Amino acid sequence: MVRLSTIVVVGVALVLGVWWYSGEDLLAVGCDKVDVKGMLTKGELDSLPLHCFFSGGYIKGREYFRDQVQAAGGALYTESLNRQDDLSLDFAVFQPPDKAAIRPNRGEDSMEEDRVLVHLSGTHGVEAHAGNAVQRAILEHLRLSPLVEGDPTVVLVHAVNPYGYRYHRRVNENNVDLNRNFLNDDAEWMEALQRDSNIAGYDDLNADLNPTVTEEMMTYPKPVNDLIFFSRTISQLFRYGFVAIKRAIVAGNYHRADGLGFGGFRTQPSVSIIRSFFERHGIQKTKSKLILIDVHTGLGPYGVDTLMANTELAGKVFTEEDQGGKYENLKGSGPNAAAAAGYDLTIGTTDDFCTRFFKPSDLLICVTQEFGTIPAIFVGKAQIEEMAAWRHYEKARHSGNTKAIETARNFFDIYSKQKLSAFYIDKPSWKKRIVRRGLRLFAEAMAALGSPQQPEWYAN
Repeated sequence: MVRLSTIVVVGVALVLGVWWYSGEDLLAVGCDKVDVKGMLTKGELDSLPLHCFFSGGYIKGREYFRDQVQAAGGALYTESLNRQDDLSLDFAVFQPPDKAAIRPNRGEDSMEEDRVLVHLSGTHGVEAHAGNAVQRAILEHLRLSPLVEGDPTVVLVHAVNPYGYRYHRRVNENNVDLNRNFLNDDAEWMEALQRDSNIAGYDDLNADLNPTVTEEMMTYPKPVNDLIFFSRTISQLFRYGFVAIKRAIVAGNYHRADGLGFGGFRTQPSVSIIRSFFERHGIQKTKSKLILIDVHTGLGPYGVDTLMANTELAGKVFTEEDQGGKYENLKGSGPNAAAAAGYDLTIGTTDDFCTRFFKPSDLLICVTQEFGTIPAIFVGKAQIEEMAAWRHYEKARHSGNTKAIETARNFFDIYSKQKLSAFYIDKPSWKKRIVRRGLRLFAEAMAALGSPQQPEWYAN
């Protein structure tokens, strides 16, 4: 009976996979008619196809971001991460006219902010396409409608993980998941490194989460490897259940450096750069109200955003609508948890960092805006297979065997593209939803922070 059920489920999964991965979107594009990099009037922006804010890649996305920050009159700060690969974190700061320009910490001359909106993109590199598009749309809005007296300060952090964004990896140059690396101090690091490696069932599922690529597998057509994956996965779903397997994946591991969900053994350079920037520029000492939004993709219904937040206030500040905005507790508690289910043991996220790092007196909302892409089983499959292919490629690379390196690289490229398609849907309908909802959340966050102006062009 189990064998028959497995065959049925695998068959359904494969049919869904073909539909999700290859379905054509017949929506008219129209990007050739609008240059979003150029100067637009308000009327032109009203009719702009929002999917045109997607940039296509890290280098072009960063170029657009920098140009738009300057066009909108913001202060641009670039922190180099890796000069050889031309990787950097870029910060944009916009202040209302009644605020002095942000400046580096000079002792008692250091500035403290009163109300701040922080917006992050690309914490998981391969997911940066969505966050970059939302930030570009925000920048165009700020150009058309500059901040006025009484507005909060706006800080945009572009490409938290530039390496992952450029090379289509969820992790950084050290194979570290940065959204498990935002631990605040030595005590948190000690707790993470000393916690039971099987706390979320990671060791029990290690062979499934971190499979070994064999030479035989590399000769199979991809559909054969897909069948092997699903036959193995379905049996584990029967044994453990979906949420338990998801928990093992998302909880983070702090013991296996080449494994799925590795949170690192120490704070990564990107995280240090962000912490330092917030400290030097007075953002950490925000006095009254702060909202942090971190854009992600991969969980939930297609093109619909779930708001995974640290407080129920998020459910009151942000409006739920048909196209998204449902609030879920950050740690997946509560009877209605869906996208956030299984996150009860996850540590080191940007939301955890936000909750502990900032201490405003009146309001602190830390929210992950998570946009759905494809069914969760395919998202998990893409992560597991890409990581396995990467391990095989790294092994070949260190062998010095030129032919083995080339073969392993080609194999890795296949699963790297599959990974990208799990977190970035290259269809106008999906892209428009992301930008629309990203702008909506920005507008509602600004209102919650006391902005006297309510943008009209994206309010409906």
